[in-house]
Amino acid sequence: MGNQAWFLVTTLVLYAYLARYFGPSDFGEWRVAITLLAWVELFVDSGVNRMAAKMAAEGHIERKGSYVRVYVVQAGFAFFVLAAMLVLSWPIGRLMSDSSLAALLRIAAVDIPFYAGFSLARSILIAKNRLPRWALGMFVYPLARLFAIAALVAGGYGLVGALLGNAVASLVGFAVSIVPFKATMTERRSTRRLYTHAVWASFPFLLIGMLTSLPASLDLWVLKAFLGRSPGTGFYAAAGAFAEVPTFLFVGLHSVLFPSLAQVTAEGDSVQASRYSVQAMRLALVVTLFGVAVTVTTGRQLLSLVYSPSFAPAFVPLILLMLAAVSRTVARTCSEIMLARGRSRETIALFAGLVVIEGLLLLLLIPRLGMVGAALSALLASSVVALVSTLRLGELVGLRPFVTLARASAAALGAGILLAMLPIPDRALPVAYAIGGLAYVGILFGLQEAKREDVASVARALPFGLGRELWTRQ
Repeated sequence: MGNQAWFLVTTLVLYAYLARYFGPSDFGEWRVAITLLAWVELFVDSGVNRMAAKMAAEGHIERKGSYVRVYVVQAGFAFFVLAAMLVLSWPIGRLMSDSSLAALLRIAAVDIPFYAGFSLARSILIAKNRLPRWALGMFVYPLARLFAIAALVAGGYGLVGALLGNAVASLVGFAVSIVPFKATMTERRSTRRLYTHAVWASFPFLLIGMLTSLPASLDLWVLKAFLGRSPGTGFYAAAGAFAEVPTFLFVGLHSVLFPSLAQVTAEGDSVQASRYSVQAMRLALVVTLFGVAVTVTTGRQLLSLVYSPSFAPAFVPLILLMLAAVSRTVARTCSEIMLARGRSRETIALFAGLVVIEGLLLLLLIPRLGMVGAALSALLASSVVALVSTLRLGELVGLRPFVTLARASAAALGAGILLAMLPIPDRALPVAYAIGGLAYVGILFGLQEAKREDVASVARALPFGLGRELWTRQ
């Protein structure tokens, strides 16, 4: 979780700089290009990575000398995705009512092969339990991204520099994370078989990854198609960036939840499986609902402090998107639980339904309500899927998540009232959030929702307790 926090801090600093430098319209343009790139890069962030991690964990890479093969396969995927991005950039630009977006997407696509190498190197390091080297790469990459983009933008390269900086950062991260290897003729001959295996092995993970990630950006893309290059797109992009914070922080939780649940499920330990599932969902609700309290009471000040006062129109969409983030985080947590229990088809069906519902709502509400309609669509669709996902896990979690929802909502209301009563200057917001957080935790203890072991489990996830489990005593 410490690496997620570091990435988050550097990203917010970068967003603050770019929002002030570009203004709403160009900042929105950059965010649209970056979110499209991130979604496309899922093609190289799934499948081969998971297969290589499994091979490394089982010792096959050293024993069979397969480093070259997995990197060649990853390179093949990367250049295929790069070519597809270059070809599709023009119709995407047309679809989003912005001809200049096509050129920006072609520039952004330069990052794909470099990111593919960095992503694969990172997966191998985790599988081989080389955590110090992995942590170094995860520390250097966001720092290089921040400085590369800031330097290129300050140097006068504008949006082009802001996109090329990602490629520079990926190259630096790859250089730090790669493990040296040597090629053999046997490895080269066996690459073709690995390609075939990788295509089939990666498809379920790729499909699930793309479906679960798509709703996070679909609302921005559809809004862009209606508004084109306008300040409204930038306002919404700024609100969406804040709303991604809770979901992003839970990447660390999900990386621990999946293998732990898979293990206890394979062992037939239904009690532990239920315990892990309940605690993961409780944590998702408790963390994200505090984010809602903060947003409702200090959202305008937060937008002004991080971006600039000109981003004040993003306040209402920010509240709705933060509420949607609660549902999205719960739904993503449920999906990890389902995947760990071998229910991949059900996960695909739920998130495919989410994409369809959200898409229809966006087409219906954006022409009538604009930014607010986009945020409301995201909230309604994600809430439906979160509710259905929770009910589908009834045999594991029962009604416990709904009890947590009620208690955490009451605690968030109390903390929000306290924050609203405090005379908070913009620069004192971090102090106010610390006070509000203490009040929130205190109310949770009073309502018997938070316990001593819950605090201990979260503490073990903070720096520098990397790699430890997020939950508590066995």
